[in-house]
Amino acid sequence: MHLLLSVFIHFVQSVPVQSGQTPPLLQYFGTLLTRGKLNAFESLELSRLVVNQNKKNLLENWLAEDKLECSEELGDLVKVGYTPDYLFLLQTILRSDPQVRFYGEVIFFLVMVCFEQRNMIREATAFLLDVLKPNLPEHAFLQTKVMLSAYVCLVNPGNAPMVVGQLLDDECPEDFIKGLILSVRSLLPVEPLVAECEKRFVTSPTLNSAFSGNFNLQNLLILTAIKADPSRVMDYVNRLDNFDGPAVGEVAVEAQLYEEAFAIFKKFNLNVQAVNVLLDNIQSIERAVEFAFRVEEDDVWSQVAKAQLREGLVSDAVESFIRADDATQFLDVIRAAENANIYHDLVKYLLMVRQKVKEPKVDSELIYAYAKIDRLGEIEEFILMPNVANLQNVGDRLFDDALYEAAKIIFTFISNWAKLASTLVKLRQFQGAVDAARKANSSKTWKEVLHFYLQEHPDLINDLLHVLALRVDHTRVVDIMRKVLTCTHTIITSPCMYQAGHLHLVKPYMVAVQSNNVAAVNEALNGIYVEEEDYDRLRESVDIHDNFDQIGLAQRVKFFYLFIPNHSIIV
Repeated sequence: MHLLLSVFIHFVQSVPVQSGQTPPLLQYFGTLLTRGKLNAFESLELSRLVVNQNKKNLLENWLAEDKLECSEELGDLVKVGYTPDYLFLLQTILRSDPQVRFYGEVIFFLVMVCFEQRNMIREATAFLLDVLKPNLPEHAFLQTKVMLSAYVCLVNPGNAPMVVGQLLDDECPEDFIKGLILSVRSLLPVEPLVAECEKRFVTSPTLNSAFSGNFNLQNLLILTAIKADPSRVMDYVNRLDNFDGPAVGEVAVEAQLYEEAFAIFKKFNLNVQAVNVLLDNIQSIERAVEFAFRVEEDDVWSQVAKAQLREGLVSDAVESFIRADDATQFLDVIRAAENANIYHDLVKYLLMVRQKVKEPKVDSELIYAYAKIDRLGEIEEFILMPNVANLQNVGDRLFDDALYEAAKIIFTFISNWAKLASTLVKLRQFQGAVDAARKANSSKTWKEVLHFYLQEHPDLINDLLHVLALRVDHTRVVDIMRKVLTCTHTIITSPCMYQAGHLHLVKPYMVAVQSNNVAAVNEALNGIYVEEEDYDRLRESVDIHDNFDQIGLAQRVKFFYLFIPNHSIIV
């Protein structure tokens, strides 16, 4: 009888409750109460129901009305008190609204927490089985998750590796296996789990199991090997394909497994990270270059180029930067190339760079590099094209470095006649120097021209002046020679030259132009004749060329008697 009643009550409990209505089980017991006294089993079931709902006062009323049959169990329930039946409460909640949102959340989290605290694993499992009794297809994953989590995590965690292995063979969803591993990893060493994974991978590599595509488990296998048995890592890297390459590679670098890290990055086409391992950790530029040739990626070549530049392999670095099409390091490359005197390579590099950036430094350095390798034609072509070179600075630099032919091209193009004159003097192109000096129309330029000859080639000064004779102001020439005397005469070693100053140097020039009867020339020559005590030439000069300061000359020759036409003898 009790068995049938138990089945009936269980059936009534399973009937869904409409929102706002009294649960069917309460309706059933309410009907029984109106008809008379309940038997012991019915009394106990009704009492549990009302106590769970915190309506213990109803029991007292029913007992007073003799509606319940007393029993030992009922006495314990009423007098001693009763701990709520959480399983029954949860069943009631779920059945009152089958669509309740915490269907999944309450089932897994609340039930696990509540019953784990009370160590009521079997009761919780029974409840969950009851909830999932409809065995709907959409509940399959939840059923597996609940059962395995409850059993493995709470009953026997040591069986987790075996369970994971079976799940792999059964191609269980990866998310569930991952969750299971995370839930038990603090309860047992991870190595047994890895062993199960490896067993299916190493001993049965052709087995069509979930492991072949299981991202997290492959990560677990490799990471554990990195920390526990590095000798296995390379084999795993070569044989596994579905793991987190970037993350695992970084872990391998931190563990100083550089070859393994390189293999990982290369496997996942993370070529920049791979070449950085070769350069920074393995420290093999040669292997890095080979790798760069194999993958032919700009970013890879760029990393190689920077490393070569750091190591002083400037020519190789320039080639690598060109292959990388990388113009970002042009300042460092220019500095290194000039220090290494590899201007042919620098020209190729700068031609690439100027296609990407417009920088005065780049164009200026290109002109200078052309000059260093004597490609003057390219300089002429370049300055005629649009460019942002600082031509004045380039010209000055070329002049200072004695690259006079290139400087001549620049100064001519920018019409800097003064600097051009100085440049042409260095090149001994006297006629051009004169033309440039005349265009400059600057006494400073004339001084520079003459000063150069006085210091560097005093023996050629008259050759210059003979060329200039028809174009220069002879008075200015004499004046310049007098002015530069005080700052240059000390370098003249000849006593005669020291006494006469630089005017003595240009004596042949002045004799050649004295026919113009220029006062400055006449007075300069007369002074030289006095110092040389060449009285015959002095008399000849004053007889033929009368444009000079006679009083001044007389004072200089006061110890001599000279006859000057139309004038008295000067004593």
